[in-house]
Amino acid sequence: DDLIIEICGNWLWITGETRKHKDILKSSGFYWASKKEAWYYRSEQFKSYGTRRLQSLDEIRYKHGSLSVKGSPRMAIA
Repeated sequence: DDLIIEICGNWLWITGETRKHKDILKSSGFYWASKKEAWYYRSEQFKSYGTRRLQSLDEIRYKHGSLSVKGSPRMAIA
């Protein structure tokens, strides 16, 4: 209930009270985006290379759209 899970384009973003879930997120392949204060996961094929203008999470939502995952996070991710 304390996590907000969003799909933005081909990336999965997790915000909310993530501190107590840090170890699980990290071991599951998520990365911490300090400037966005959010965890994210993306497939290697969607890895971005080179320097790009830093975008806020709101800008990413606007550009790629956002779909919130409702219900049990374990069920939704599975």
